Amino acid sequence: MHNSNKTYTNIESHTYSVTFLNHNKKINTKLEGESIFFENYFLGDSSKWAKNVKSFKNLIQENIYDGVDLHLYIKDNKLKYDINIQPGID
Repeated sequence: MHNSNKTYTNIESHTYSVTFLNHNKKINTKLEGESIFFENYFLGDSSKWAKNVKSFKNLIQENIYDGVDLHLYIKDNKLKYDINIQPGID
């Protein structure tokens, strides 16, 4: 979808929402693998629009629960996730 030589008339998109119940309040978020692309969000009231938002290939949320990290990434043009649990965590 990032072909600057092409004009798009229809854009397919989707949204994904997950809620982690009783998660830790202090979560460290890391963005890795900055992309050369950017996104624009022109939805609703123009005062809430966002332009030139950087894209990243990986998002890691450390310590969503004690000893548990969430890793979101793209593989084969699909959103994937890993839940990494440190040894010895119940």
